[in-house]
Amino acid sequence: MKCQRHKARIHWQDHTCNTQVAILTGLSPVSASIIHRRNSLFSHVTRLAEDTPAHQALRCHVNMTLRP
Repeated sequence: MKCQRHKARIHWQDHTCNTQVAILTGLSPVSASIIHRRNSLFSHVTRLAEDTPAHQALRCHVNMTLRP
């Protein structure tokens, strides 16, 4: 994927908001890609067997955050 600022012909020294870059390039914001990949990883870990260390770590974190 090309750099959004390069595609929009925006120089690094210019102050431009991420939303402006997304509008100029027609690409989705980087945060959308991050959220999508994070959700993909989360769903992958939740489908793992319960004896898998990654699944156990996720379960431990969820249990700690749900405690009163």
